[in-house]
Amino acid sequence: MWLALLLSLAVSQARYADSVVPALTYSRACSTTVEIRNMGDRPVDALLEPHRESGSLVELTEQSGMALQLAPGAQKSFTLKIPEATESAWLLVREIVPLAQASPVLAIEGKTNCTAGNQLHTAMREVTHASANPWFDGDVGEMPGARLAVVNTSGVAAIATGCYSGGILIANPNVPGGAALVPLCSHVFRQQIPPYSARQYPVEREGNSHFSLHTSGRGIALQLLRLLDAGTQLYQVDSSISFGSGPER
Repeated sequence: MWLALLLSLAVSQARYADSVVPALTYSRACSTTVEIRNMGDRPVDALLEPHRESGSLVELTEQSGMALQLAPGAQKSFTLKIPEATESAWLLVREIVPLAQASPVLAIEGKTNCTAGNQLHTAMREVTHASANPWFDGDVGEMPGARLAVVNTSGVAAIATGCYSGGILIANPNVPGGAALVPLCSHVFRQQIPPYSARQYPVEREGNSHFSLHTSGRGIALQLLRLLDAGTQLYQVDSSISFGSGPER
């Protein structure tokens, strides 16, 4: 009886720690590998959800099903089995943390390799985390060719609204008295992102110097990608960029 109670308590205290690896690239010239390592001193259980850009699930090499078990210190590498070329596949790693006071112990890292001629080019793929309604707002004059990767990790459709501008601010007509200033947009878009889907948006359009993107969704992951090599169109994660989060817009 006491054993059953203890097991029931342990299960009730378990929680999930979700990590998202966006912008997984596959083509004739490029492939991406994700490595997962158990840095702790206890066995780890996790669930792996590899997705196409459209949101559908795909297979992983060296993996049968979605359940992953790693012994202390063990590691495993995976690639996604995607027949078509893509730049926006993504992987969700859902680590099962057995106790509320315990910390996640999985280290996750991706690496994209692209060949051009006889040269090999490599860009790292970093983990990010989903949040409710994250946004980006900043000057992009020194980000030639950069893209903003957006992943909807939830089962409910999300909305992305973008604004390209020259940095000119005007009074917000929706605020009484016009106290709040907003960018004067030269181009605006509003797009629905289906469940479990991913999109990439260029931060540049017709010479704009400022770009903002706001999302409406309960589980959105953002990541800024800078052009690393124009010859292969290979992008590197810019981890210096921070994103805001706030109420639904």
